[in-house]
Amino acid sequence: MKRSLRINAFLFGCFSLSAFSAFANPEVESRIQSAISEYTTQQSVKSIDYPYRCRELESTAYELVNPNEIKIVDRFTVSYECRNKLQSFHVVRNDSGATYYVYLTDSNGTIVRTGRYGVSSYPSAGDYFWVVENKGGGDGSGRFKSETRHFR
Repeated sequence: MKRSLRINAFLFGCFSLSAFSAFANPEVESRIQSAISEYTTQQSVKSIDYPYRCRELESTAYELVNPNEIKIVDRFTVSYECRNKLQSFHVVRNDSGATYYVYLTDSNGTIVRTGRYGVSSYPSAGDYFWVVENKGGGDGSGRFKSETRHFR
């Protein structure tokens, strides 16, 4: 009995984790790719490069994403030394009451991971974007507070 419960719990965990891996419709990916093409490097947060050291950086910000809009909220680079370390972005306070989807995309706009209100991932070295989509709902203002955790 215990063994079957453990196996079922393991299988349920695998299914629930894989449900939010990297499945999105092509329309969302094309909207993300067009947002990336319009994104400029001046919009991204500058970080100091620490060679051969991975430092954890945490930041909190207030964001605004209008209803039915997709917006790039941050761009970051994972160095070779910091590859496969935890990178996360989460909506920690939803002021507007809207429904948000968070995407981790690579520099080509391909969705690496997606989730509702947050994403955590262990990406390999490269350039990545945090993208937030406001599906609507709430008071229509699109305001939220986010928390980002990176190893750079």
